[in-house]
Amino acid sequence: MNKYLVILTLAVMVIACKDKEPESLQRLHQLESEYEKSKDPKILETLLAEYIAFVTGTTGDKAQKIAVLEEAEKISTANNRFFESVSFLNTLIKEDQDSPKNSDRLLQLADLMKNVIRNESAARTLYSGFLDKYPDHPKAVEVKLALGNQVMPLKEIIQSMANRMYDDSLHQFNESAATQYVDATEAYVLINPNDPESPDLLNKAAETARSLKTYNKAISLYDWVIEKYPASKIAPQALFLKAFTFDNELHDIDNARFYYQEFIKRYPTADFADDAKVLMDNLGKSDQEFLESIQKQNK
Repeated sequence: MNKYLVILTLAVMVIACKDKEPESLQRLHQLESEYEKSKDPKILETLLAEYIAFVTGTTGDKAQKIAVLEEAEKISTANNRFFESVSFLNTLIKEDQDSPKNSDRLLQLADLMKNVIRNESAARTLYSGFLDKYPDHPKAVEVKLALGNQVMPLKEIIQSMANRMYDDSLHQFNESAATQYVDATEAYVLINPNDPESPDLLNKAAETARSLKTYNKAISLYDWVIEKYPASKIAPQALFLKAFTFDNELHDIDNARFYYQEFIKRYPTADFADDAKVLMDNLGKSDQEFLESIQKQNK
């Protein structure tokens, strides 16, 4: 074949591939190029927001999503946007579960939590999980020395925090232990996504987050169950409780209605299906109005 024809064919293929690229991805590449040239903080803000929108809104090409997350983490870290770095790293580990890069990602996440975010408890749970999962990693000895005599398997940390959450003698809820319990559970499931207990652990952590009144954290944990463990027996309950949290705690009627409807659509014969219908029909009503409505239905 004529070499010029080969070059022409390759050029057409490249153009065709670019044409197939989603508009949202083209927009990201354009913003990346603009920021690289200008270093304008406003463009950086827009770019980070677009990264989040792309990652949360993309259900298609996994490799594409991973590539975007890696670039988002890189740019966030380079610009000292460490809270965004933590978020992107966390999502990367979740989405790219079998990647050989995850040991280093996990260590980077733990380092950020310790040295930048200053969440010592979360950092320790991540370091402990790192040692559980990657005992032969080149930096395992260094991490073990840094933790000193406080090295404990992550499941033991979770159980220890669970035991400390409630003081029966004082009838008090230990918020510090509860927060550490949620952190430890997140770390465990992040590192051990295939453990059969992971969906149940996430559900318990979500309930603890609701007790702490950290409702957005609870919803993110329910989402973790719904998205990553849709076949688990816990998934229907997680979706119902997500809707109920929007309804009862956040008083977000639109989202509550949407997720009640989603629950009824997905699980029409589930235990809570009738409850979801009743709650959806009474959204926005006061407790007294709700009670009167139920009494009328029972007559």
